[in-house]
Amino acid sequence: MPPMPPAKVGHIPSHGPNQGRNRRAFPRYQFRIDVEIEWGSKALWGQVSDLSQQGMFMEIPDMDWVNASFPSTLALGMPLRLVCVVCRIVPNRGVGVTIVIPDEEKRRFHGLLWALGQELAQSTLAAAGLREAPKQQIIFPAGPTSR
Repeated sequence: MPPMPPAKVGHIPSHGPNQGRNRRAFPRYQFRIDVEIEWGSKALWGQVSDLSQQGMFMEIPDMDWVNASFPSTLALGMPLRLVCVVCRIVPNRGVGVTIVIPDEEKRRFHGLLWALGQELAQSTLAAAGLREAPKQQIIFPAGPTSR
């Protein structure tokens, strides 16, 4: 079997029988951030390890209920609230969830994905030696403002 080509920085390649065929409708970005989950009457903390427009993977213990729905908050400078539905459980590792983005958070969430895509593009160009990736501060758009 020929060796796998190197993965792009921040890109998560597909594995298994469909290796090399990305069946996902949207790209996934490696993105590590703390996440707070409202689980019944208690708050649980975990960490997001990858994110896409439709879902994310959360490293969190003791989550074993497929189709469970719960609110979560990404611990950004200005917290970003999402609603998650468990679609896949990886024992001793975490859960894959689909996400529902509340209307008031859509602009900020899409801004986050845009920033992750820009960061990936810059680091890929730099890794290829095509140009130096500029040092830049990523600013996430604020939610709707009232006047």
